[in-house]
Amino acid sequence: MHLANPIHKLRVVFLLGAALTAFGCATSPEETTKPAIKSIALVPASNPKAVSYESRSTAAVLLPFANIANSIDSKNRRAQLTMAMQVDRLGLGDKLTEVVAEELRRAGYRVDILSGIARPADYPDNIDPRTIKSDSDAILQLIVNDVGIYSGFMSDSYVPRVTGYGLMYATGRRRPLFDGETHFGAHAEKGKDWAVEIDPKYTYSGPDQVVAKVDEVRTVFTNGTVATGKRMAQRILAAIR
Repeated sequence: MHLANPIHKLRVVFLLGAALTAFGCATSPEETTKPAIKSIALVPASNPKAVSYESRSTAAVLLPFANIANSIDSKNRRAQLTMAMQVDRLGLGDKLTEVVAEELRRAGYRVDILSGIARPADYPDNIDPRTIKSDSDAILQLIVNDVGIYSGFMSDSYVPRVTGYGLMYATGRRRPLFDGETHFGAHAEKGKDWAVEIDPKYTYSGPDQVVAKVDEVRTVFTNGTVATGKRMAQRILAAIR
């Protein structure tokens, strides 16, 4: 888990809150029975406005001064990639929301995408879905946790990544029915239900090549968000059926 991203910190708050409320209601018979879900209110994901960039080079990991230089370079690269990608125009939050809603509807659930939700200006996804009033059987919040480029330790490849997060509660209950991230690209592990692997042809030799192929990378981000949404919907259906 990469806590440098504010949304990852937000997810930790969600997880901690869920754990505490679950502990407090551990003996409640209502919480131990699986609720019947036919309708879902969906809190849409906001659209990310920036691209993340993380390069864990060998020198940066092993040498303190190199780590400082790497941090400065990463900050500059993030700004460069964000400007080049114009990721805010891709509407990735809208795309994730649409895909998950479509998959759940196809499975027979009534899904209402909520609008007009008051959101904090600094972190628009900092919402506790349990506080939203709804007549639906469950409420589901979606977040695009991350969209960006990652290069791992002892790797010379730069890989796109998209991370979606879903948090779902049955109306009136405190324990989540679903709580988890789904990863596309970097960090996706083969054979895991929370992972969608990327085609190896969409890995790059460095940030300069990423910028040179900006249109291709934007398409990868969009297709990765669609794949993330479909996989997340599968996981949600497995949790509520």
